[in-house]
Amino acid sequence: MALLKNKYFIVTIILFTFLLDRLLKIMLLEREGFFIIKNFLKINYYPNWGIAFSMPVSRFIVYPLIIIILIIVFYYLTAGLKSKDYFLIWACALIFVGAFSNLLDRFRFGHVVDYINFTGRVPVFNLSDVMIVTGVGLLIIKGLKKK
Repeated sequence: MALLKNKYFIVTIILFTFLLDRLLKIMLLEREGFFIIKNFLKINYYPNWGIAFSMPVSRFIVYPLIIIILIIVFYYLTAGLKSKDYFLIWACALIFVGAFSNLLDRFRFGHVVDYINFTGRVPVFNLSDVMIVTGVGLLIIKGLKKK
C-alpha cells in the first residue's frame, strides 16, 4: 500500500502507460493489426472521429470540451497533491494523461486512434480510454466512500 503512495511509483506507472499507448498508436498506423486471442481480441488501427465509445460529435465542441475537462482535472490533481490524497492523485492523473494522449491524437491526426477490439463485443477503445475510465471509476469509489 505504501508503494501506491510513492510519487515516483505513480509517475513511473502513469508515464509507462502513456508511452505504451503512444507507441501502440504509432506502430499500428504503420503496420497491420494482429489477433491476441483468435476471433476474440484483435489489436488493429481504428480511427475514432467521435468521443467516448465513438459517439459522433462536432470537433468544434470536442476540443474546447476536452480542454475544459483537462483544466478541471488538473486543478483537482494539484489539490490532491497539496492534501496528499493519493486516491484523488491516482484518479486525476489517470484521467489527465489519458485525455491528454487522446487530445494529442486529435491534434496530430484529426481523430483518436483506437486499437483494442473485442471483435464486436464492445466498442473499440485504446489504453488512454482505459486510463480515463479507471480514473473516473476511482473518483466514483471515492465519492461513495464519503457517503
